Amino acid sequence: MINENGLMIDEETGEILERDIRINKKGLYAPLGIPAYNVLARAKEHGAKDVLTALLTFRHKDSNHVWPSQKSIMFQSGRGKETVIKGTALLEEFGFVKVKRISDGYRMHNHYFIQDSCYLSELMNEKARTYLQPVGSCPVCAKLLFPGTFKKSGDSMAHWGCSGNLGEMRAKSRPPMVKKSANEVKSDLY
Repeated sequence: MINENGLMIDEETGEILERDIRINKKGLYAPLGIPAYNVLARAKEHGAKDVLTALLTFRHKDSNHVWPSQKSIMFQSGRGKETVIKGTALLEEFGFVKVKRISDGYRMHNHYFIQDSCYLSELMNEKARTYLQPVGSCPVCAKLLFPGTFKKSGDSMAHWGCSGNLGEMRAKSRPPMVKKSANEVKSDLY
């Protein structure tokens, strides 16, 4: 299946099969999902943030597929069983993780597929976007610019996604964070 962002996705697991995410030399890369952390912190879902951190510690650099036990996640996150279960459900709801239950013949195991929306705010679902505020749009690719999707390059700003020159865009002082409904966000996007 190809989603609205043009990515080929396995319908069963939600794993992105074909990626066109290129990180240029000196590009932004973090093994931890910084944009996802920002959303979870603004949503005041700190347990889910800790569960995401734990899941990402099991991640191999070439794969977004991890399968730690619930006890391992509890140990890594420093959270209890209920918080891990609730945090995992919230991560699925925000679109940061897809969970597939797999049987080995004796018992069921969770397999977690870390989604690229953890790293790219442009790929976040509507629920996650309600906790982001766009600060403008890119004149080159016309995508909305969220905090962390552009950088200062010399005297001007550059969009991480397309390397488009944003000119002398200055960071505006942002109003206090206001949670918006999905319909309000949708109207802002289109």
